[in-house]
Amino acid sequence: MKKRLIACALAFACMLSCMVGAQAAGNATYNVRNVDDLMQLAEDINSGKSYAKVVLEADITLNGDVIGADGTLNSGEFQQWTPIGTEAHPFTGTFDGKGHTVSGLYVKNDSTYQGLFGVVSNATVYNVTVKDSYFYANSHVGAIVGYAKKDSVVSNCYSLGNDVYTTNTRSGGIVGWTDASHVYNCTNSSDCYSPRCSGGIVGDVYSNGKIYNCMNRGNIEGGTLVGGMAGGTTNADIANCLNIGEIQGYLMAGGAGSRTLSYCYSVKNDTLNSNRTMGTNAATAVTFADTAAVLSSAITVDGQSYSRVVDALNAWTAAQTDGMAYVSWKQDDSYPYLEQTVLPTARNMTEDTFTDVSLRDWFYDPVKQAYDENLMTGTSTTTFEPKITITRSMVVQMLYNKSGRPNDTQEAAAFTDVKSSSWYYDAVQWASKNGYAAGYGNDKFGPQDPVTREQFAQFLYSYYYDGNTPDSYSGSLSKFSDAARVSGWARNAVTWAVSNGIISGRSQSNGTLAIAPKDTATRAEAATMLTKYTALEAE
Repeated sequence: MKKRLIACALAFACMLSCMVGAQAAGNATYNVRNVDDLMQLAEDINSGKSYAKVVLEADITLNGDVIGADGTLNSGEFQQWTPIGTEAHPFTGTFDGKGHTVSGLYVKNDSTYQGLFGVVSNATVYNVTVKDSYFYANSHVGAIVGYAKKDSVVSNCYSLGNDVYTTNTRSGGIVGWTDASHVYNCTNSSDCYSPRCSGGIVGDVYSNGKIYNCMNRGNIEGGTLVGGMAGGTTNADIANCLNIGEIQGYLMAGGAGSRTLSYCYSVKNDTLNSNRTMGTNAATAVTFADTAAVLSSAITVDGQSYSRVVDALNAWTAAQTDGMAYVSWKQDDSYPYLEQTVLPTARNMTEDTFTDVSLRDWFYDPVKQAYDENLMTGTSTTTFEPKITITRSMVVQMLYNKSGRPNDTQEAAAFTDVKSSSWYYDAVQWASKNGYAAGYGNDKFGPQDPVTREQFAQFLYSYYYDGNTPDSYSGSLSKFSDAARVSGWARNAVTWAVSNGIISGRSQSNGTLAIAPKDTATRAEAATMLTKYTALEAE
């Protein structure tokens, strides 16, 4: 909260008044804390107001017990939900759900563009779950967004236990229709139906839209154009996706339902009436270079090269952190298949998770918190490597994870040493664009360079102030014997970190306390400083 208020003050040179139902429009941040705030937001946007950023501060339930235990609509009277954004007045800002859930939405009408959001344009919607809601309308219906257009991004969103129906066209577990927009890191566990264009993630992907790193586990039914990822597709790019839902329909029905697939898998028997090649069957996985146990060309996951399908799949699923499916794969008869899947709301590290992290270690609690909150992952499925030096790419990835991987990387600096295929590419671009990390001035970022303790403080300092750091920061470093060794450019950041308990110093053999600003930071120290920072931000 403090970070957001300070950033707004620095960015707009004024304090914003955020009162329930009466928040300023334009460049303001609108905070949604309850049902009234959410309904007021819809009214504001639909009447032509705009907000640069909307933050969901709590779980919100509009109606209780909308969906029964059998997955169908319960009887009773429910308050109708009016989606946020219309075709005339779309939502154009950034919506950060902060991991919260909106449940009990009820829509039953003959309109178009229905969902939590109706229409978004050049917008970003991320980190929100829509749960136990009912959507029944004419067309363009998705639990998160009905219609996403003009370079909008929907990421890290979840549709759980909803019913999504259209009487005409385009129903999607996440988005009904995308036009030149992208959906990343989303999971659907809701049932969808449409006479035409029904998809687990998006009903219809149009004009070079993308679906990446998504999973469908809902039942998807329809007439024509039905798919686990998407129903209709026009120049779509669908990659790194998994379907385990039942798919029923005619024409292009299948686990993926797209002409342009890469690294996509379906592991359910699909009920298909025609054009089976658009989907998958029980003994075929869609792509990698081929479906055999050994790939014709190696696949790189998080910087590691794999030649066996099952190894690549294990690595890929282990790398999904933001609530993605955890999938266990086995190999049989030269193809991978699903053994077990879990859709966790949070990870839970135990003493057995990593062989090199013990309950006896001073860093156990911060490593556990960083891991459970999806801020850091292991260096393998069994190791954390707490004592190795943290790198610049690791730091920006941690901050990127913390922000929900917003995929807001347009117009960022191009670095010659950061390839688009690198696991940290999006994080570097995002950090560069937002002023959280700068390159070296020679088109180099130095992703593998080690990070010192004062550099790590500078990363957190820049992130805390949204890239608009103060010219000076008051405070004292006098209790540290090596305060003079702090670089001039880092003094504000180190002073800030010390004042807020993020850096506490290292005890020396002579009884003094040292900052050790030029010493490199280990992964254990990074986890500790990051979790202390998280506590500060929550104040």
